Amino acid sequence: MLDATVYIGLLVADLARAVNLFRSIHNQLPRLVHGFAVVVVVVFSWLVDPCAGLHIVVMALSMLTFQGFHLWRIFKSCYSRHTEEKVTWLIANVDMMDPSVFELVERWTALHKEGRFSALNVREYWRVKVPEIYSPQPNCNCLRITFDEEVAQKQLFDPLERFMCGGDPAQVYQMVKQLDNPPSLCGRVFKNGDPTYGCRDCGMDPTCVLCADCFKNSAHSKHRYKISTSSGGGYCDCGDREAWKADVFCDVHVKGQNAQQSQNPLEKIPSDLVERVHVIFDCILSYAKELLTYEDGFAIPKDLEIRESDCGLKSSLYDIRDTYVTMLYNDETHTYDQVITTLERAIECTQKDAVAFATSIDREGRCIVKCANFQQCSHTKALMEKQTSRGATNKPLKVQVMHTYLTAHQVFASRLLTWLHNILESAQTFRLIFSDIINKDGGTIVSSIIWTDTKMWKTARVQWHRLFISGMLMDQESKKLFARTFTKHYSKMMKDFILDDHDHAVSVASLGVQLFTMPTIAHMLVAEEDVLARLLNTFLSECEKKLRDNKLALEHRSSNTSEFRRIQYILYDLKYLLGVKPEVWTNDLRRGFLHGYNLILRLLSMMQGMDPMVRQVGTHMEYEPEWESAFNLHIKLAAVIPLVIEWAASDRIVLIKTYRMLMKALGDLGTEATRRRYVRELLDYSVSCIEYDVSSAPVSIHLPLSRLVAGLTLHLDKYGLNYNSPEFLVKGKPSPEELMEPVLRTQVMIAQVHAGMWRRNGFSLINQIYFYHNVRCRQEMLDRDVMLLQIAATLIDSNEFLVHLLNRFNLMNWARDDYEIKYLRGKDEDNMRQTVVLVEEYLQLVMTLVAERYTPGIGQALEEDRIKKEIIQLLCIEPMPHSILNKALPEGTNHETGMEKVIDEVANFKKSSGTTKGYFELKKSYYSDYNLFFYHYTREEQSKSEVGQRARKKTANEEECCPPPFPPPFTVPFTMIVNILQCDVFLHIVKTVLKRMGETKSQSVSESQLQKVLHLMGYALHEEERYHRNNDPYFHFTRRAHKVELLPLLEALVGHNRTTTHSDLLAWTIRKYHAVLNLSADSDKPSQPSEAVTASTSSSDTASATAEKKRRADIAAQRRVRIMAKMASMQQNFIKTNETFFQETPSTEQVVETQEATPMDLSEQLPEDMIAIGIRQTLTPPQEVTYTCILCHQEDCVGRGDGVTGRPMVLGALIQRSTVLSRNRARPMDPPDILDPLVRPADLHWGAHTSSCGHAMHAQCWEKYFDDVLAKERRRPYR
Repeated sequence: MLDATVYIGLLVADLARAVNLFRSIHNQLPRLVHGFAVVVVVVFSWLVDPCAGLHIVVMALSMLTFQGFHLWRIFKSCYSRHTEEKVTWLIANVDMMDPSVFELVERWTALHKEGRFSALNVREYWRVKVPEIYSPQPNCNCLRITFDEEVAQKQLFDPLERFMCGGDPAQVYQMVKQLDNPPSLCGRVFKNGDPTYGCRDCGMDPTCVLCADCFKNSAHSKHRYKISTSSGGGYCDCGDREAWKADVFCDVHVKGQNAQQSQNPLEKIPSDLVERVHVIFDCILSYAKELLTYEDGFAIPKDLEIRESDCGLKSSLYDIRDTYVTMLYNDETHTYDQVITTLERAIECTQKDAVAFATSIDREGRCIVKCANFQQCSHTKALMEKQTSRGATNKPLKVQVMHTYLTAHQVFASRLLTWLHNILESAQTFRLIFSDIINKDGGTIVSSIIWTDTKMWKTARVQWHRLFISGMLMDQESKKLFARTFTKHYSKMMKDFILDDHDHAVSVASLGVQLFTMPTIAHMLVAEEDVLARLLNTFLSECEKKLRDNKLALEHRSSNTSEFRRIQYILYDLKYLLGVKPEVWTNDLRRGFLHGYNLILRLLSMMQGMDPMVRQVGTHMEYEPEWESAFNLHIKLAAVIPLVIEWAASDRIVLIKTYRMLMKALGDLGTEATRRRYVRELLDYSVSCIEYDVSSAPVSIHLPLSRLVAGLTLHLDKYGLNYNSPEFLVKGKPSPEELMEPVLRTQVMIAQVHAGMWRRNGFSLINQIYFYHNVRCRQEMLDRDVMLLQIAATLIDSNEFLVHLLNRFNLMNWARDDYEIKYLRGKDEDNMRQTVVLVEEYLQLVMTLVAERYTPGIGQALEEDRIKKEIIQLLCIEPMPHSILNKALPEGTNHETGMEKVIDEVANFKKSSGTTKGYFELKKSYYSDYNLFFYHYTREEQSKSEVGQRARKKTANEEECCPPPFPPPFTVPFTMIVNILQCDVFLHIVKTVLKRMGETKSQSVSESQLQKVLHLMGYALHEEERYHRNNDPYFHFTRRAHKVELLPLLEALVGHNRTTTHSDLLAWTIRKYHAVLNLSADSDKPSQPSEAVTASTSSSDTASATAEKKRRADIAAQRRVRIMAKMASMQQNFIKTNETFFQETPSTEQVVETQEATPMDLSEQLPEDMIAIGIRQTLTPPQEVTYTCILCHQEDCVGRGDGVTGRPMVLGALIQRSTVLSRNRARPMDPPDILDPLVRPADLHWGAHTSSCGHAMHAQCWEKYFDDVLAKERRRPYR
């Protein structure tokens, strides 16, 4: 007997139906036959089972409008079935309207009970019904092909559901859902355009997202979150513990977590239902797999062919037996316009229809453009292929002629996958059955779909992918099985994707993100399936095709550029796999990671030194070399390398083995030529330097293998290891000098570019250097290079290290005392200008190595300190809004800059007002951390920040200098770097610059050199001050500087005409020097600056204030004089105008002395009665305008330089001939001896056009600047 609850539900529902049924058949009640039949059915059913009587009444009444034999089947069935079985069967067939469908379900049910039911029975039914419903009609409008979905539901989908459920599908689905475990994982599959929400605080990576419903019901709505639009294919991660750091469940799915889930849902439902669902699912999957990947368009599978007898019974099948369609497929090669033009010519349609066809093809992946006989469809296909094969790609559109029967089955197969997806989303029970089917025989169905993915069109692919997500990825065990199968076929899948022409989003390869981002599955695949090696071997197989001299040579215009760009999606999967480092290492996990790491080293070895450049001499480069592909590859690898370092650094055994393998890889790249050395001497030091000339030999920016050394070395100290540890003694291990050599060459090349030595190499080199410093690349380029040079500075003696740098910069001769004498004697002017700039770049590099300590592991700073330092330097340029500031910061592995954590500490937010956007402004207490020579500054940013800081200090009446900030201390392994600031070679370089700065005739020194030397001395004094406070006797810069007499040299420069620009910085350095001297314990009396220094510094504030007050008073007096002159002039004009009136009245004229008129006088708006020209010209006072000189950055008013008014100022202008208004352009210019530039010719055959940038300069500053440029040009070598 059925449960009482079921009967109660049936009775309530049937009461309502009974009323409606009696109303609908009111006109049929007088029919005696039907009335008698109703009575018989009611009485008989009540006798058999009283509880079901009312339901039978309702069902019997519903039969009054149908054929008598159908009523007889109901009546007959009551005799042949057991009571409970009868009622269940009757309930399941309440809405069965079509007798043929009724018979079909009954027949399938009987065959199933006999054990003879199989997929062949279902396919036999589909063989006729599917073409009948889903076949397009001949010569139809292909844009408006529609199918009777209601008929399809009743005749195709209802039989499946009723047989599968053995009753009413709605009730069975409801029963299964109630018996199912409450869902703890959302798993909603996103469609294209669905909104997704990612929590920036709790997400493990940016791929972890929530659907709108889960987000609104979770705690993440109050966190920092990011909204984006899904491209389709992913699913909601709510409830996935491996996707969130906290707040894993929303309020809806937390109930499933709290419920007991001990029992398997399959054990709660009848086994007969499980068996029938299994049969139908298996039938659908095999049918869809076969039809959606069927390539023969002229035939269909044998068991689905239409026979002659079928056409005789169905006239609709007979009408379309010779009908074919022309199917046009989508690709990513041809443009919209090409497809539209082709359609207009091939099928002779309007442009509007062609656009509609193209839109449908792009959305669905294919579209029927012609439905006719075979000859017409073939002709259309030939026209399309002919027209599209003429383009640059020489690849025609994919067009296929197909029989309508095959098209109908493919349409139905696509509908079946959607139907199956909806069922799988309803309950876990169905997902478990689906997973059991699809994983049988080692996952043959999954393997088949992966292998044939590229044979399907866009919609079919997406439907299979959604089916995999909803059917397998919601269960952990099913997901592991799918991940194993996916990994085994990864190589074949990616090779097919390379040759395919569809986007990655619609490829089965896109499912990798759903698998590899789960840490447990990723670690399992690394340990058990060697997934890293599989991915990298696939990538390396394509890289080997592009090797030239064992180096990658990526050609932008080559035919296989697209293939190499597509294969780089492997690097994204590699990033997903390494996203979370393991907490516990096993031997299998170590083995799998080291195998993959070895292949990574092989890839980096191919990239080490790729795209080398050689300095062009004599002629310009004829063709710009390709450089973008290499940087695109680097950008993708830049997200992988830090993850590799994190994995290696998380285990001591792995770190030792990875470092040994890296040393061996570097040793294998070395040759005898690269190790050739010669001895260079400076002072009392003889250093064996590597022989190489950057200005004539190849140099590359791409050095990933060397930069990997820097990343791994930072983690050695955590395990008590260092570069010279016995664990790293391998054959061919490079010496510290060889280790830093490639990176040092890159730095020298960039310095030479700044010196103008590589101008003939074109924009390719300029662009590479730009991206080398750009925020997108600098973390794995510039920053790693600085780290590696700092590591080398700890391994090499400081004096030898500086000599190595001098030698590579080719400055050994410059560092000698007799350099100026030899230069003046030999008049060797070939490289003087380059030498001056190279010295500046050399000092900048040394300053970077000793000052940049905000990298965790190098300096005693945290990651937050590093971010804070970046923000401070950026806001010292100018206040910035949030968006610009965030873009200027480097992103981490999860695309987070970390700005929100520290921005409130260092900056104040100014709200927007009107059209002005809101912006962050640096707090005053952090201006002291400003570093003028911050190594992330571009030249423009450095100049802009200096101008801004000088103006701020001038406004605050402070010294207009930017001294070096106080840096944090180095960590213990990098403490030896500070020795650079007190070694003999460094002091010699400082002394050389200061000495030559005091020599007026010296030409190998510049103001920039002096500024950088003063900054370096400032860092040395900061360091000595720290050591004194810590009572550490190691660092004694002042003691060593006293031996070489640096202080007298500094004081001698006070007031020197060559140090005017940096006089404040010079004074600050001297004061700092004496302050540090006073800290030393051995000083008998306090050290005081000299009188000249004291006078220049102590009186600087009062003198400047007095001078400013006097200047303003003079300007006010002159203004009063001009006003009085103006009034007198106006009075004279008034008297002249009214001369007759004043003739009778004696008057005395007051003669007011006025200033002599000058052509540069600027007049205010004049009244109409004022005289503009002539001897009685009305003189007006000029407007007071203040300008800022762009050379000395000082504000001033325009004047004569007479001590009363401001200094003369000029504008740079370009004067050129103009013929805009000319009436006779053919007339030549008059000879200079008779040409009067003040008299214009009548035909205006020539004229002058003057343009200016508008930047004002002091005339004196301009003359000095012009003389400097002229001197440089005279020293320029002949070209």
